[in-house]
Amino acid sequence: MLISNLLIVVFLVAKIPGLEWVSDFDEGRLKLLINAYLPVLALLAIIMILPIVFEAIAIRYEKRKTISDVNRSVVSRYFYYQLANIYISVTAGSIWMSASEIIDRPSAGLEILG
Repeated sequence: MLISNLLIVVFLVAKIPGLEWVSDFDEGRLKLLINAYLPVLALLAIIMILPIVFEAIAIRYEKRKTISDVNRSVVSRYFYYQLANIYISVTAGSIWMSASEIIDRPSAGLEILG
């Protein structure tokens, strides 16, 4: 959620000088393309880098010696990362949906929450 919010064109144009043309290029189609794919590509890059980082932690910080022990540590950390990522995504999504419904219909707040 944080990464996708940081990589939308409006934020990028405000923070990086010289990117103002992206908003108006090709009647806004480039803006839509960047808003759709850049956050996904950033998350995929993080997912690809995580095993390398976890392996470095296992070898250098935890001082694991055998390859199987290093692999066990990497897989365990990666599993917990994926579990937390899915849990946070689903929870945040349901909270945002409930919050928007409560804002639209405040009188039905208890019904929505319960």
